[in-house]
Amino acid sequence: AGSHDHGPYGSTELAAVAKLSSRVQIGALASANITPGRDKQFGAAIFVRYFFEPRAAVFSSDLPSSAQ
Repeated sequence: AGSHDHGPYGSTELAAVAKLSSRVQIGALASANITPGRDKQFGAAIFVRYFFEPRAAVFSSDLPSSAQ
């Protein structure tokens, strides 16, 4: 059976990555989803990434895509 709840749906995500050295990055991600049926989902992740070859910068592809 479906739900008959009405109202706004909200979703937000915030991600950041910082370069510690040419081979090490640290990052964090937080996300939240709220649906009209009062279903709330929250997620968070913190990570350290090591590269086998040195990298000159942090790229957009280094951002995590989901915490859930």
